[in-house]
Order: sequence, then C-alpha cells, then structure tokens
Amino acid sequence: MLFPCMRASSRISFIDDDPSFLDAMVDAVASVRRCEFLHHPGDLDRLYAEQEDLLRREQQMLARIVGAESPLPAALDYFAWPGRHAIFSVLVTDQVMPAEDGVSLCERHGHFGLRRILLTGAADADLAVKAFNQGAIESFLPKQTRNLGFNLRRALQDQFLHNSAERGRQLAMQMRRERFAALESADVSNALMVILGRGRVDEYLVLGEPFGVLGLRSDGRLSWIQIETREGLRELGESLAEFGWDAPGMASVRAGEALPNVELVSQLDGIAPAVAPVETLSEAEGVLAAEFVFDWPGTVSWRTLPGGAAA
Repeated sequence: MLFPCMRASSRISFIDDDPSFLDAMVDAVASVRRCEFLHHPGDLDRLYAEQEDLLRREQQMLARIVGAESPLPAALDYFAWPGRHAIFSVLVTDQVMPAEDGVSLCERHGHFGLRRILLTGAADADLAVKAFNQGAIESFLPKQTRNLGFNLRRALQDQFLHNSAERGRQLAMQMRRERFAALESADVSNALMVILGRGRVDEYLVLGEPFGVLGLRSDGRLSWIQIETREGLRELGESLAEFGWDAPGMASVRAGEALPNVELVSQLDGIAPAVAPVETLSEAEGVLAAEFVFDWPGTVSWRTLPGGAAA
C-alpha cells in the first residue's frame, strides 16, 4: 500500500445516549487521538458546523503546496494554521438512540474527509451490512464484540490511514512516477515509519519536489526527511561548492555517507548548510534518506542515525 502522503492532526467524535458506555470508551480509546464524547445528535451537529469549510480550506492549502515553486514555505504555512486541529477525521456512533439512529446520523454527515464507524446491537447486523454496502458508513462493529476496546482501536487506526490517504490525495497525484513507486515499496514505507516514530512526528506532509517528508514533532520542532537515490546523491556531491558547504561535508556526500540539506537552505531563510548521516530506506532500490531537525526560524540540527557517522 502507498505510504500515506499526509498524516493530519485528527479528532474523533463519539456519540451514544448511554453515559456509562461513553465512560468505558474514554478509557478504551482516549489515548488514540483527541476525542469528543457526546450524548445527543444536536451536540454533534453544532460541533460539525464548520467541518466542510475547514476541510475546504485545508485542500486549498494543499493545492498551494502542490503548485508552489518553493513548496517548503507553503507546507510550513499549513503547519502554522490552527484550523487543522479543529477537523474531525472519524465519527463513531451507536445505532440505537432515541433522538436519531446512527445510520441516519452518518448519512447526514457523509462529507469528504470524515470516516464513519457504526456500533451495532445484536439485532442490527443486517442493517449495518446494508448501510456499508450503500456507502453510508465505512466500518461497523457489534457492541457485544469481545475486547471491544482493542477492536475499536484497530478500526480507528485503519480509518485514520484511509482518512490520511483521502485528504492527502493531491500530494500523491503530483508525485513523479519513480517517486510514487518508491512510496509503494514496503521497505521504504516501513523505514520511514521507523524514522517518524523515533522522532515522535505527530503530523507530516510528503512533498514531491523536493522529495521528502516534512513533519511536526511532538516537541514542536520540525523534521525534514530528505529522500534521495544513490545516483542522485553522487550528483549532489558535485554541486555543493556553490552552496557554501565545507570540504569535509562535501567529501562525506561524495562518499555516499551523508546527505546535504540543499532544499532547506535554498527555500528557507536562516537555515545553515549542513549534512546528516545517510540511512538506507531500501537497499534493493537504492533509496536513501537523512533527517534534519530544526526550529522555525532556526538552525538545522541532526540526530545520528544507527550506523551513521557525524560529518
């Protein structure tokens, strides 16, 4: 599966008229993402009043990134936009509620950027299958499922993945074929997830030109994971003098031991030239990466990767 070109700041909304069940869900899933627990459809309607406008704004910002001559500043504008934190990515609703049933609620809120999970009782199985087949929901779970909390967390993670792919489709569509193919590689995808997890990157955007992942870490710093091929690395090593790199840095790049932060320097003011140790994402495909961690505005720093040597 394609490595998702976006991981967004996401929220979950839960609605159930049974307070004791919602209390149980708080303990089961609150650690997954930011959650809102509601008792009445009217509360959900008020909470969702600006969702379509927010998602439209988000897509406009992503379009600017795709169309920008210098996409890194446009991507930073997205991370500076507080509205992204108000977007709900998943709705989880009970089916049987006195004010409105869950399927009806899901149908009313069937807009782009929202995935819907229906929680059903023993008598609702056929209704849930029908709603799924008609596109009114994306997933359903019986409330009587053993280990409901575990299964719900797994369903939520699956819906987050689909939500990221849907909302980040513009970023994927502008990718050059060979770069798109690299993101489809299981080796590349798994290695990128390791780097993101190690840096506790909560949100990210994949850029096609320059090719890399710009992420926002949990400590508020930014991470630029620059992706390159071995062939491209050799070409970079020959062109560094004009950017002011020192001789040891250029030598480490030419030797295939480090990557330079050329794109950061060329697109963002206040970024000092630096190199970071190479990490191999896919040996078979010759795909490499290096992570640069920086404050904005600020100076690039980097973390030594396993097997990497300081340049």
